[in-house]
Amino acid sequence: MLVTEFRDRTKEYYHWAIHTGLCQVNHQKTDPRYCLKNGDVMSNRVHRHEPPVTTDPVKILFRDEEKGHLVVRKPGSIPVHAAGRYGKHTLIHMIKHDLNVPVIYTTNRLDRLTSGLMVCSTTKEAAQKIGDQFTRGLVRKAYVCRVKGCFPEEEIDCREPILAIDRQAGVNLVHPLGKECQTIFKRISYDAETDTSVVYCRPITGRTHQIRVHAQYLGYPIPNDPLYNHSIWEQYPATCFKEMEIEPERWKTEAGGMTGNQSADAVIAAIKLERDSKEDWARWRDEMLFSHLIRKEGLEAVEVPGANGQSVMDDPKYLLAGCPAGVGSGGPEMGDEGAAAGLEGKRAFDSGLGSFCEECKIPLHPDPKPSELYIYLHALKYETDEWSYEDEMPWWAKEDWRKGRAEE
Repeated sequence: MLVTEFRDRTKEYYHWAIHTGLCQVNHQKTDPRYCLKNGDVMSNRVHRHEPPVTTDPVKILFRDEEKGHLVVRKPGSIPVHAAGRYGKHTLIHMIKHDLNVPVIYTTNRLDRLTSGLMVCSTTKEAAQKIGDQFTRGLVRKAYVCRVKGCFPEEEIDCREPILAIDRQAGVNLVHPLGKECQTIFKRISYDAETDTSVVYCRPITGRTHQIRVHAQYLGYPIPNDPLYNHSIWEQYPATCFKEMEIEPERWKTEAGGMTGNQSADAVIAAIKLERDSKEDWARWRDEMLFSHLIRKEGLEAVEVPGANGQSVMDDPKYLLAGCPAGVGSGGPEMGDEGAAAGLEGKRAFDSGLGSFCEECKIPLHPDPKPSELYIYLHALKYETDEWSYEDEMPWWAKEDWRKGRAEE
């Protein structure tokens, strides 16, 4: 369960955490083989390292105490709710603690990397009413994005269904098995020097990653989108998945499992590898370090079936993706000599990449570049027959946007 639901650490770490009492069931040390029962309470004590976010502030754009409306601008890189390693670096926490709003309800959601308007509420009644308006499709939404290439001048109405094929990687594809979607696109401007277009987007439905997926499918992905402008799509264009055969329930049986389609699995694997490499191979380091500690202490390591129980060091894709050379596998079939060679390679690799946290052994990463903390997608306007809220254009959608780009 741990390796499936909390994938930021490996099964080797969780073996060690269970044996040392960091992970307990019913406030008692337990065994890795223990099967959870109804009513069990599992606790996992962690040393929290929150990922860095932008220094751009959350701004209140409109507030009406009588209606219970609170409209804010969310910067890119900040998730709306606490999830995974994000706790304080979230929109909800910042509104409560930085803007002194004690009670806040969100009624719409933006992706972490997306910036723009968030329509919130300060009363439960207002939250229920606005939430009902979103659910019934009464809210008219407008976004702006910058895409690669010269987008057509005429209005394009994309009605391709979108299917979520991997919850962990967050990958969505255009496929007949997906949910109905509709996005209307209209070009605002084209910049020949960068070969990019600013596009006005009206999502009629509200699916996850809808604008990003539809823009990619049309052949105009957002250039700084790490998911839908990944280099793997050059080998597997988004349009090729529309007719692919997938076993409808297979990828739902286990988070992180295979879809049953070779092309889709290759895309998912490449995106996961990219994330691991950007995190200084944190999962690879986890397995190397904690497999050594488990052997050193003579602790039991239980085999975990399924995709999330596989060794990252025995996966040839990690080597092809640029995993550090000179590192041997720490898997049980390699023995102590293989593990020792792996640790030597790890030490050499670590010496050039900074230090670990002494408490939890997580690599201490340098802060990302500001340009890596957002994508060119901004929620611009929300309106109903009762109310209307609109934000100004983001800097990257303006004519002089290259100046702001150079300053990053």
